[in-house]
Amino acid sequence: SGFHFKPNSKTVVRLDHLLIWLASRTDSYYRHSGSVLVPGVASGAASTYVGNEFDAQFVYTLSPGYKVGGGYARLFPGAFLDETTPAADSSFTYLYVELTL
Repeated sequence: SGFHFKPNSKTVVRLDHLLIWLASRTDSYYRHSGSVLVPGVASGAASTYVGNEFDAQFVYTLSPGYKVGGGYARLFPGAFLDETTPAADSSFTYLYVELTL
């Protein structure tokens, strides 16, 4: 779920909250690319709850084919990550440039 708004005609701001769950107790946690980030538990994890994430992102349109943006994401681990990793909160920031030809 999220809240998206345009403070002006060239800027979009997105604020999102994600609840992340595995498909099954033997599933792995995957990166957006599809590769495994955290392997599943072969005998079945105690929980399928990975955690919850808060995201903030902005996109600024410089011209119709040229945008810049950035954001911040923070993941708070749930029971699956508590069981399979050191389970510290993690966060990252990013900037990007988008060129559409």
